[in-house]
Amino acid sequence: MFFYLSFLRPPPIRARLSSPVLITPQISNDLRTEPFESVQDIFYSWVLDDGSGQAQNVPRGIQPATATTKLTTYRQATAYKEIPVPVPKGAREGQSWRLVLTATAASASSTAKGHELIELGKADVGLKTPLPVISMPILFTVKAGRSGQKQEQIERVYRFVVPAFPTVDLDKVPAVGDAPQPNLLTPTPTMQQVSLKVREQTSFDLDKKIWDSGIALSSWLVRLGQTRDAQGQLQTEWDETNLGEGGKIALQRLKDVLVSEAPQKVLELGAGTGIVSLALGVLLSSRRPSDENRVKDEVLTTDLESAMPLLEHNISLNEHLFPSVSLRAVVLDWDEDLNAQLRDEAGEIDLVVMADVTYNTASFPALVQTIQKVIKANEKTKRPPILLGYKQRDEAERALWDMAKAMGVDFVKIGEVHGYGGDPNEIWIA
Repeated sequence: MFFYLSFLRPPPIRARLSSPVLITPQISNDLRTEPFESVQDIFYSWVLDDGSGQAQNVPRGIQPATATTKLTTYRQATAYKEIPVPVPKGAREGQSWRLVLTATAASASSTAKGHELIELGKADVGLKTPLPVISMPILFTVKAGRSGQKQEQIERVYRFVVPAFPTVDLDKVPAVGDAPQPNLLTPTPTMQQVSLKVREQTSFDLDKKIWDSGIALSSWLVRLGQTRDAQGQLQTEWDETNLGEGGKIALQRLKDVLVSEAPQKVLELGAGTGIVSLALGVLLSSRRPSDENRVKDEVLTTDLESAMPLLEHNISLNEHLFPSVSLRAVVLDWDEDLNAQLRDEAGEIDLVVMADVTYNTASFPALVQTIQKVIKANEKTKRPPILLGYKQRDEAERALWDMAKAMGVDFVKIGEVHGYGGDPNEIWIA
């Protein structure tokens, strides 16, 4: 499981420069149903915002513009205490700043930043450390009221490494005879860090916040994309020899999707904020040079109508990270027939992914039937592998495995992501 820094009392939309910003920080699990029982120092810093919702002069991530300073020591005895945060030093009338809360401080001996980022590509992501949080912009103005409107959204930033291909200008490629030199048309990639920004609501709406298995499955996929054996083939951290024939076939098809030169189409069920689809979009886009003449990969990220505005925003916020992938938010209710748009494309799906779809056991029949419809639509081609990120919240959720198996979908475990501690998040494939 993971623990998350957040705001029990969020900062205001507007504040005065003459008074500290009042907040109540919180550390809890993803659904805020389990309190953080340990003692934890919380640090804060400020980020200058340029008015567009992005940190100023920081195109590839968010970097604190002020020093990281201890704010408080969090413990259950004072969990509801209101904490004053000093306004950013040097802030001026009309400027907007973001408040960053972290569980670690920047090294005093180094100018390197990054403690405000969630390292998605590391196996120890979230280990013994609550995940940081970033507020929305706070406008400092004399027009702010004393009891101003509170913010309703937050952001978290996830960092990982992917290949980066240099752009090829065909007009400048020396030709041999009538054709350009092929080795110059397929340039060697370098590695670059990307920062994926995901916005959440501070409300208790289940489809508008990050859940544990979304982070876990995204982290597992990123690490799979980075890990290769001696022959250069993708390799999991799991013992693949005991997966059984069906598991081995499904896992190999997943690997094929991640490395194939051919355009791929991915379907995510129950996307929520969209973190898994966003991470997959970056991974798919990074496996080959961007070329406007190539057919784009497609990621269809689906959920209920209520999830669409935030999901579409997160796609727009990150689309510069996957230029060769078309990532679309699509309404899909498992209790209804596949909508017209998805029905036309269901027979072309190369991979199905889903994370944290097991919290409501009453929805299992509809979920399994939806999976079965996608499989049936692909009967004339290879059956797409189905990848599941799972965190157990109740033993009754395990009934999904039996229901899926009865319909010919036999899940096998292929990984674990431990997070802060406790029971690990599980990765399954069928």
